[in-house]
Amino acid sequence: MFGTAIVLITKLLPKSLHVGTIGFATAFGGSGGAIFPFVIGAVAQAKGVQTFQPFILALLVAITVLWFIVPRGNLKKKADESISPTQPGSRDQIET
Repeated sequence: MFGTAIVLITKLLPKSLHVGTIGFATAFGGSGGAIFPFVIGAVAQAKGVQTFQPFILALLVAITVLWFIVPRGNLKKKADESISPTQPGSRDQIET
């Protein structure tokens, strides 16, 4: 999911925002990767191992919802339209 989010960020946002948004996404993802296991472990220690199933089910539902939110289809078209013929990397640019 993280790799998909990074690719979508680069296709949906202008280049001037790439560094900041990718940095924020990395920091947010890293903090979530540290906080959620700690919270689940603390709750499991206090309430018992049977609390894992609701947490796992909630995470599964959240990830499934996020996958359904991922835009489809028009990203390639939008990315192609954002490159003008005078920019490097354009397909219409004549190489000499």
